[in-house]
Amino acid sequence: MDKEFLKAGNPRKIISCYSMLLGDTFTRGVEAEIAVHTTAIFALATSHFEFAERQRSSEWRQKISRYYYACYNGSKALRFQVDGAFSADVSDHKKVGELPSDFPNRDYYKNKMESMRTDRNSCDYDHAVMVADLLDTPENIGQFTRDFLDQVKAYCNARGLSL
Repeated sequence: MDKEFLKAGNPRKIISCYSMLLGDTFTRGVEAEIAVHTTAIFALATSHFEFAERQRSSEWRQKISRYYYACYNGSKALRFQVDGAFSADVSDHKKVGELPSDFPNRDYYKNKMESMRTDRNSCDYDHAVMVADLLDTPENIGQFTRDFLDQVKAYCNARGLSL
C-alpha cells in the first residue's frame, strides 16, 4: 500500500482530469491503489466490529464506541471507493451517513448511523450516561452494524471489488 497515495488528493478527480492525458495504464494503476486502500479501510471497520463483539455486555460503552467506529469506517470505505473522498480530520465524522445515492436502504442506514454517533459521543464523553439513556440497545446496535457491514461488502462486491 502506498501511504503517500492519499496525499495526492482525490484519486477519482485525478483520474477524471488526467486519464486522457496519461492513458489506461495510469488509470488502472490508480484504480488498483483505490482498491487497496478501500480494502484496508474496510478491514479496519471489521477490526472494530470484532473488538466490540469480544467485549462483555458490562462493557457496553466500549461496545457502542467500537460498533460506531465499525460503521464509520464502513461508510468511509464506501465514500473512498465511490467518490475518492478521504479525510482523517475529526470533521469527517459528520459525513458518517453520506452513502452513495444507490446504496440499498440509504436513508435508513444514514439515520441510524447518525443516532449511533450520538450514542458513541455519550459513551465516550458523558460520565453520567447509563445504558438506558442511549437511543438504542447495544444488542440492536451490534446487529445493525453487522447488517451494515454486510451491505457494504455486497455493494462493493457487486461493483467488482471483493472485500
